Formats: sequence, structure tokens, C-alpha cells
Amino acid sequence: MRYKKNAFSYFNSFGALICIFVAWASYFEFEMLKRYGFLALIVFCMLKLIIFIKLKADILETDTPLLFKLSNHLFGISFIIMDIFLFYVNRGGK
Repeated sequence: MRYKKNAFSYFNSFGALICIFVAWASYFEFEMLKRYGFLALIVFCMLKLIIFIKLKADILETDTPLLFKLSNHLFGISFIIMDIFLFYVNRGGK
């Protein structure tokens, strides 16, 4: 199965946007948006894992190495930001 070049990297960047959305919802205490965003993140991570397992050789062959690494780092950093907002920000007084 072939796919468009750098599609996995763009998909990975979409996951970073989901993490930022969950962090935003957590900061402004939107409980329902936070739950739906977290559910979307879980579905995204499962899809990411399935896609990477299924197309690993194709992804590593056709994706631009710099963009692949950059999107993975962007996702990791945004995931850490999301965790900080979920577990440490807005916890005072509750």
C-alpha cells in the first residue's frame, strides 16, 4: 500500500494539535471538551500505532527524515504540555 509522501508526519502533527486543544480545554476548565479531546487523543494514538505498524517500512522509506523527526518531537512536546495542564494547572482551591 502506498500513500502520499510525508502523510504520516502531517498526521502526527494533527495529534499535536489535539494535545494543545486538550491543554486549552483544561486551562479554561471546560470539562466536556477536555473529556472529548482526551478520547480523541486515545483514538489518535491507537490509529497512529496501527498505521505505523502496518506501513513502517513505507513510512521510513518515503517520509522526509527531518520532517518525520520534527513531527515526532512536536507531538512529544505537546503531549508533555497537555499533561502539565491536565495534572498541575488549575488544581489549586479544589
